[in-house]
Amino acid sequence: MISPDKIDAVKNANDIAEVIGGYLTLKRTGANFKAPCPFHQEKTPSFVVSPEKQIYRCFGCGEGGNVFTFVQRMENFSFVEAVKHLAKRAGIEIEESRPDPNFSEKESLLGANRETMNYFHEKFKASEKAKIYAKERGIDDATVEDFKIGYAPGDVSVSVYLKSKGISEDIMAKAGIAGHGNSGAYDMFRERFMFPIFNLYNDIIGFGGRVFDDSLPKYINSKETPVYIKGRNLYNLNNARKNASDGTIIIVEGYMDCVTVYAAGIKNTAATLGTALTPDQAKLLKRYAERVAIMYDMDDAGRAGAIRAGDNLFSEGLEAAVVSFEEVKDPDDYIKKFGVDALRGKIKSAQPFIEYKLDYLAKQGDINNAYYKEKVIKEMAELIEKTESPVVRDNAVKIISKKLFVGYDVVARYFKVKNGLLAKPEPGHDFDDTLAMKNRSIDEAERRIVSMALNALGTENEVVILKHIQERRELQEMKYDDFKNTIYAELMVKIKTYFKAGEKNILKHIEMDYIDNDEINRIISELLVQKPVEGAAKKKVHTADLMQEITDYVTTIVQKSKTVPEMAEISQKILQAESEKNAGLLRELQEQKKKLQKRMHNIEE
Repeated sequence: MISPDKIDAVKNANDIAEVIGGYLTLKRTGANFKAPCPFHQEKTPSFVVSPEKQIYRCFGCGEGGNVFTFVQRMENFSFVEAVKHLAKRAGIEIEESRPDPNFSEKESLLGANRETMNYFHEKFKASEKAKIYAKERGIDDATVEDFKIGYAPGDVSVSVYLKSKGISEDIMAKAGIAGHGNSGAYDMFRERFMFPIFNLYNDIIGFGGRVFDDSLPKYINSKETPVYIKGRNLYNLNNARKNASDGTIIIVEGYMDCVTVYAAGIKNTAATLGTALTPDQAKLLKRYAERVAIMYDMDDAGRAGAIRAGDNLFSEGLEAAVVSFEEVKDPDDYIKKFGVDALRGKIKSAQPFIEYKLDYLAKQGDINNAYYKEKVIKEMAELIEKTESPVVRDNAVKIISKKLFVGYDVVARYFKVKNGLLAKPEPGHDFDDTLAMKNRSIDEAERRIVSMALNALGTENEVVILKHIQERRELQEMKYDDFKNTIYAELMVKIKTYFKAGEKNILKHIEMDYIDNDEINRIISELLVQKPVEGAAKKKVHTADLMQEITDYVTTIVQKSKTVPEMAEISQKILQAESEKNAGLLRELQEQKKKLQKRMHNIEE
């Protein structure tokens, strides 16, 4: 395994601009370089490389990180493979050492999975039964290679093979490849058609195994391990993201659907891993897609699953749509009956999720019953209020109004009751439709504080800035535990801890703490390229300006955290007073609201 000191040496020996310049044509713009992003289609270059901070950041798709992250993405390497690749480039010899136990276990599990995949894949090539089954399911040789499809024999053989490769029974058990019996290790997967599960960097993190007939259980899946969490990964996303040229990724229910759709030529397809699509998976998809087409089986479970998936995708701000085909049960059957071009047409014309959910709910009860109709409107409002887009909100109100034959103004009132926001202002009303903006400004304040702290590290301002943040935080009783963004809070706690301990090179310590964490690296790169104080982009930023900005942002966080809930509460009370036609109370509440608005305005100033 590679020691942290050696990883640091490799990083220091590989200038990020030189490394990326070997892949892209970089154009200098001031202190930085720019190029068209290699991770998404764009006409205007928005991919920035900072030699000073040794990071890259795309302002178009949001990708970012360090030199290891970039090589992982470009070469489909694991983290260790990226380190070894860059070490070779720099002429640094990598020797194995005693690493952090957790890091060692992770690499051991990945190694065991990789050997298991190779074993199953070779067994597939030697099995006529497995090859015939693949052909019957429409899986050609190229797809078998792309997915490294395998075959698990019926005997206890993979355990023996892994032992011959020096892999312990303990690692086999932790990886979910084998179990412990009275006579030793036994294989978990036997007489099954095997689907290796890759993460984004082509590491093998788990397996799914299907029977060849209709016996039960139809599938056996790897248990969750330190390298495999089902709700945070998607099957074939490593390939789907590269083929999402139009910004669309298709989500199906399982391995076989994914492989057969891919084999038919629709390669921007991924699948959930035996669970409903989770919020974490929706966040993952948002990094690589603008639109997600949900293509689940057309049974009751599939329709209900599409609703859960759509809820999470919509809540994450993704455009979601649902592919329906009443004639058959699943995508595989549809391709066999109608052909792949017909399925492409279905995907292109997939029903927007808002419409799909509304139709789904309408069929679950008597939609002509006024009480059930109101229940449907309330459930839809609960979902729609999660969007920050007034355009999407307004469009949703129109759709609900049209489909349920309820007046626009009546539907809009349910949205006002939910969160004080109007999809479309009504004459004579003065509801505050900026509460979401206020909450976002709290997140912006947190982000700017973390950005200034990170950018101060290693500069002459480090002590002054970090002490000022600490003093203002203590003075106004702001706790990092109260941050809305938990990652920002975690980074600030790390900075505070290292600073208090008198550590030098705090930024390097933080980078090493998260050296193989793709998500945190992306966020750190984003924070390190934030613009300085307004109006100071082309001149040196004075320390006094930074300190004042910190003071303002701490004040914003503390005061708005109190004022925003008050504004929401007063808006609800105004609605109630209006419905009760209580003119006296209404005037009093409106006066209170004006004072709150003035306070919010003063905070903004």
